[in-house]
Amino acid sequence: MSRWVPLSVRRGLAEPDGPYEGVPDHLRTRLLEWVEETLHPRFAGAEEKVASLVALQLRIPAPERSTRLGAVLNACRDDEDAFLDVLDLALAFTQGRTAEDLELQLLVGGSVWTVAADHRSLVRRVSEGEQEAYDRAQSPADEVSDELRTAWAAVYGRNPDPSDAWDHAIKAVELSLWPIVTPDDAKATLGKIIERLGRKPDKFFFRLATSSTKASNIEAVVQLLRLLWPNPDRHGTGERRAPTLQEAQNIVQLAVLLVGWVRSDALTEAWHGAGSQ
Repeated sequence: MSRWVPLSVRRGLAEPDGPYEGVPDHLRTRLLEWVEETLHPRFAGAEEKVASLVALQLRIPAPERSTRLGAVLNACRDDEDAFLDVLDLALAFTQGRTAEDLELQLLVGGSVWTVAADHRSLVRRVSEGEQEAYDRAQSPADEVSDELRTAWAAVYGRNPDPSDAWDHAIKAVELSLWPIVTPDDAKATLGKIIERLGRKPDKFFFRLATSSTKASNIEAVVQLLRLLWPNPDRHGTGERRAPTLQEAQNIVQLAVLLVGWVRSDALTEAWHGAGSQ
C-alpha cells in the first residue's frame, strides 16, 4: 500500500507533510491503543506476563499497586524514544501478531518508521526503490539473505550499529561471490575475492559494458568491491575508525546491489556468462 497524498498537496496548494520522527501527536493515541491491544491477554494474566518482560527489558519501573501494562503505557506517554522501543519490543515478544495493524498506522500517519518484513521489529522507512531492491536480494531465503537482513537491521533498525552492519554486508557479498570467484575456497574473504577477480578478469563475465578504454567491466566491479573492503573499524594498518551511520547505510545499499547482480547472473564465470547472453 502506498501512502495517500492529500489533494491540496497534489494541486500544489500545500506543502507535503512528514515523514515524522519520533511519535507525533496525531499518532500518539492510536499507537498507545495498539500497545494496549497487543499486550492485552488472550487468557487471564497474559498481558502482565508480556508487559512485565517489556518493562524489565527496557528498565521501566512499576510503582506499587500499578500494573506492569500501566507502567509501560505511562513510559510511552512520558518519552517518545521509550515509546518506539516499546513498539519494537512488543513486535518481538508477540512474534508480530498484530504487526499489520501497526504497519498501517505508521504508514498512514507518515512515520519514518515501519515494520520489518519478518514482522518482528521496527525499521526505518526507505524509498520504494531501495525496498524493492532489498526484497529482491532477499529471495531465495539462504545464508546470504540472513546476512543482508542482519546488516539492514543494523542500519535501519531502532538500535543501529554501523560497524556490525558493515561486517554483515561484507559477509553477504562474500557468500554470494565465492561460488563464482573462488569455488575452491568457501571461506574466502572479500580481500581474496577482489584479488582473484583483479588478477584473472578474463575468467569472469559481467553483463554491463564499460565505456572506459583503460579498465574492463570486471575491473569496475573490483572497484565497487574495494568500497566495501575492508570495514574501516577492522583496518589492520593502524588507521582504524568507526564508520558513520550514513557510510554504513551506503555500504548496505551497495551490498544489496551486488547480491542482486549475482542473483540475476549479471556476474558469472566467463564460460557460463558467454552462453547465457
